[in-house]
Amino acid sequence: MTKRTFVIVGFSLLMMLAGCAATTKGGLPDHIDFDNVESAEVAMHAQEFRTMDSLSEIGWMLAGQDGVAWIASDSLMADLPKDKRVGHSGWVAQGNLRDGFCIFYGKDSSGLFQIARYDFSSGHMSRSVARTELPEGKIYDLVQKNESAYNFFKNSGEAYKIPYNTYILENEGQYTFYVIPGSTSEYAILGGAFKLTSVDTTWQMEKLHKSPTIMKWAAIKGNMLVRTSSMGDLLNEADFAQYYIYEKSLPEQYIKTQKYLIALLHDEKGKMTIMVVK
Repeated sequence: MTKRTFVIVGFSLLMMLAGCAATTKGGLPDHIDFDNVESAEVAMHAQEFRTMDSLSEIGWMLAGQDGVAWIASDSLMADLPKDKRVGHSGWVAQGNLRDGFCIFYGKDSSGLFQIARYDFSSGHMSRSVARTELPEGKIYDLVQKNESAYNFFKNSGEAYKIPYNTYILENEGQYTFYVIPGSTSEYAILGGAFKLTSVDTTWQMEKLHKSPTIMKWAAIKGNMLVRTSSMGDLLNEADFAQYYIYEKSLPEQYIKTQKYLIALLHDEKGKMTIMVVK
């Protein structure tokens, strides 16, 4: 059996790991046979697997938005220094780096306005860096809903003093907004996500994890990571999003739910595959 270095953590706020640790927390068993696994499609009930597969697709979309926002943010810092982003309030990213866009917007007494827009198509990026009106219709609605949802979250009292990234999905006029911790160059922050769903003129908020865990990249990068996860029996869409976002640094993640120990791994073709530790 190939020897692997692993880190086992439970969710607790501001847990700083100085080196690779092997501890049992968050209901994880004392011994885990990482080689005794089978496909989630076989190990789970059919409906559970279908739910996981659907949530994985949402996670993939959120990770696509993350990539767009990341590149666009780096470009904005070069194109428009922070002191010139008067009234900057937030951003909305949609799609992915093959077909997507990111709008940075501001807010003042006149309302919402566009600060910059970055469009992505087939590996190319175009930019528009100037204060302009937001176009009416879907774009304006996305920005308005994004601003409304984030303000709702900030005022909920649930936010920790950590960086957050935001994501928004729209389907037939219904909006779903995600708040997921963003890692830094020194620390990886996993878990700690929230989901907000539009209900009439307000928002319904769901806590997807008990709390975030903050770990030094030096302790976990390239290792097999075992962690506790969502509030339910299955992984949620934020779990999948965090895997896709960090899969190059953390390609082997084992995530404990209330019912399963689920492995997110690369298969022989380099694609993410869902396994269950028996």
